[in-house]
Amino acid sequence: MRQYRHLTAYVLGVLAVLATIVLTTPGTGTDAAWVDRQSFAVPALAMGGLDVALTAAGDAARLDNASAADLEYRPAAVEVRPAAGSVPGDVADFLGTGPSIAYRTGATGCSGTTGRWGAVVRGTAGTPVTSVGGGPRDPLPAGEHRPLCLSVATTASERDVLLASAGRTFDVVTTLETVSAGTGSWSRAHEWTVPHTVGFPPAQRHPQRHLACTTARWTETATLRWAWPDSSVTDPVATPAVHRWSLMVRRVGTADWTEVRSGSGDLRALGVSRSELPGNGEYQAMIRAYPSAASDTYVDSADLWSVTRSANFWNRLSCGTVTAAPGAGAAGVDGVSR
Repeated sequence: MRQYRHLTAYVLGVLAVLATIVLTTPGTGTDAAWVDRQSFAVPALAMGGLDVALTAAGDAARLDNASAADLEYRPAAVEVRPAAGSVPGDVADFLGTGPSIAYRTGATGCSGTTGRWGAVVRGTAGTPVTSVGGGPRDPLPAGEHRPLCLSVATTASERDVLLASAGRTFDVVTTLETVSAGTGSWSRAHEWTVPHTVGFPPAQRHPQRHLACTTARWTETATLRWAWPDSSVTDPVATPAVHRWSLMVRRVGTADWTEVRSGSGDLRALGVSRSELPGNGEYQAMIRAYPSAASDTYVDSADLWSVTRSANFWNRLSCGTVTAAPGAGAAGVDGVSR
C-alpha cells in the first residue's frame, strides 16, 4: 500500500511540473502570453522639433530660430506664379525674359551683401536654387535670427521685358528649408511669396517732331504718333504687355477726358477726325495705355498734343505744339508706373 502511495505522489509531481511548463510558455495561437516580470530601463523619448518663424515684408524676410538647437537654412526652390488679375499667357511671357532671382543675407542685415544663392527661372515648376558661394546652407544658431532679401532681374534687355510684361504683377514663391545642424534629421519648409511688378513706362512723343502730330486737309484728320516703351519703338510691334491704346481728348480749359478712338497694343499711331470734336476751338490730346484686359489699370502718356478745330476752309484741323503733361506718366485706377 505504501508502495502505491509513493507511486501516486511521483505521478502527481510529474504532472505539476508539466502543468507549470505549459502555463508559463507563450502561446502562439492566441493573444495570451506570459508577462516577463523582469524590469527594463526605457530611455526617455525627446519629441522635439524645429521651432522656426518666418516673418515677411515684401522682398525682405526674417527667419527666427526659437528652437533649443542650432539649425541651418537655405532657399531650396523658387517658381513664378500668376498673381491676382493676371490673364492667360502672362507668366509664359515673363518666363521668356529669363527672370533671375538672387538672395542676399547677413548676420545683421542684407544691405551691402552680395548674392548668396540664385536661380534663373525658365519653367512653371519649382526651379532649384543653387549656392553662389560657400556651402549649400547657412547657420541659424539657437535663439538667433537671420534676414533674407530677394531681388529680381532678367537676362533679356529692358526693352524686351517691357514689351512682354510691362504692368504685370507676378508672385515669386520661394521654398525656404530649415534643417537641424550636424547629423540631425529634423527639417521644416516655409513658403515665402513676394509680389513682383514690372514697371510700365508712359508713351512718349515720336522722336521726329514733325511726325508727332500730322493733319490731312482733305480727310480732316489729325494723326498722333508715339513711341513705346522707348523712343526707338515707333512702328507697330507685337506687344503682349499692352492690351489697348486709347486716344483721349479734351477742350482746353476743361478737366474731363473723352475717348474718341482705341486700338490694339501693337499700334503706334491713332487719328482723330474733325467731326469727333464737338466744336471749334483748341483741344488737347493724349495717349492712354491699358496693360491688361482684366482690370481698369491704365497709364497716361508723358506728353500732350495740341489740336485746333476751326472754320477756316484751308486749315479746318491743325496740329500745334507737343508739351510735357503735368504729372507726366501718371497712373490711373489701379495703375502702375515705372
